[in-house]
Amino acid sequence: ATSDVSTDQDSLAGIGLTFHRPDGQGGVLVKRVKEGSVALANGRIAPGDRLLAIDGNTLGTDISHVDLTQMVLGESGSSICLHMQYSSGVSEEVVLQRGATVSQGSGASDMQNPITQSLCGLGVTFFPPTDGDGHVVIKRVKPGGAAQVSRVVEAGDRLMEIDGKQVHLLSGSELKSLLMGFPGSVCTVRVQHQNGMSEDVNLVRAAKDEPLKPAGPLYGITSEM
Repeated sequence: ATSDVSTDQDSLAGIGLTFHRPDGQGGVLVKRVKEGSVALANGRIAPGDRLLAIDGNTLGTDISHVDLTQMVLGESGSSICLHMQYSSGVSEEVVLQRGATVSQGSGASDMQNPITQSLCGLGVTFFPPTDGDGHVVIKRVKPGGAAQVSRVVEAGDRLMEIDGKQVHLLSGSELKSLLMGFPGSVCTVRVQHQNGMSEDVNLVRAAKDEPLKPAGPLYGITSEM
């Protein structure tokens, strides 16, 4: 049996995604988002999402490994536009800049990746799911973080969605990859308050040493998840 489609080659830069073989439904499903990759840093793509088109070129129902690889790989720093369909059914365009990932066998376990080091989180902590529905309840809103500054997100709220993705469908690693992102990147979360009302909140991530203050509908986030 042949292996799943992967888009990493030593001579060119990729985006840190691997894909399952075409399933006849159009495009390909994301199998893995690699640690330290630009896709992980972007925070909008997770395993199970479907890649439908690249740079405006629709992926056929039987796209080959070779064709997919040629479309994904390119010069480091060059842009690539992905048309993604998330597991929630929402579709959007995601633009990434190609960049080499830290490969295994080259001392990766002893290296600190600057991409991973620069990521920011939401400034909240969570209780582990206990009610069987997979929803995540916020345990603590950290002082000085954007969730606290927003005066909207509170301890006891349920985190329902992140950027259109339903949290109860995500694994722990998928949830973390969506929460983390570069300083200045925007994250939209849907929370359900304890009174049963749901609300969408737009947050913009900020590093720990950056001042956090409301900015219209956007709020900063601390560098912790």
